[in-house]
Amino acid sequence: MKKKFITFFTVCILLFLAYASVRERHLVHFFRQGSNAQAEIACNETLWQYNAEEEQVIKPCITLTGTVESTHAEADGDENIQLNPDSGYVHLLNVWNILGQWGDIAIEPICENPPSEKKFVKACTGYKSTITLPHVGDHISVTGSYGADKHGWVEIHPVTKIALIP
Repeated sequence: MKKKFITFFTVCILLFLAYASVRERHLVHFFRQGSNAQAEIACNETLWQYNAEEEQVIKPCITLTGTVESTHAEADGDENIQLNPDSGYVHLLNVWNILGQWGDIAIEPICENPPSEKKFVKACTGYKSTITLPHVGDHISVTGSYGADKHGWVEIHPVTKIALIP
């Protein structure tokens, strides 16, 4: 029984590594092509004033579409929205999104809520969001900075624009 488990575990690890390798090469190819050139104009770089150290930027500005799975407020005042990306954007996910975000990509409009921790209050003071937050089940288009969070998964943070797709 133990030998079967070790064999199964080894096969899973090898499949995981192969998948991660293919995805990494695909991401590099995707971004070298210069996808989403139109979105470059739409992103608001001033939103990075307080959280640039939180994330490794992969692409400063992209637009993607998907369906909202869930939403909740973060301690820093950001709204965390779990987005199930449309099939044309699944390649943006990494293995940590699959394991830790259930196949979703997190999108985070900043300072949408009063921060629940004092250390974040100053960052949101005076900021007025123009984003209309979506509801669970909404099909949306999101524009923002695509990067790797300190936890490893990729996300859109900060979000510059969210538009409802009818």
